[in-house]
Amino acid sequence: MVIGAVVIFALLMLIPPLIVFPPIVYYYRKCAPLRAQAELDRTRRARELARR
Repeated sequence: MVIGAVVIFALLMLIPPLIVFPPIVYYYRKCAPLRAQAELDRTRRARELARR
């Protein structure tokens, strides 16, 4: 009886991260290239301003 309660409790603790984490990881993976591109654009713009 106690073991069953512990198992159910463990499952309830494990389910929210499984629902929450995949979208965060997917969003981060999707945005990483865009962020890198923005970083490149920013450094390029800074260099152009420095040259003038």
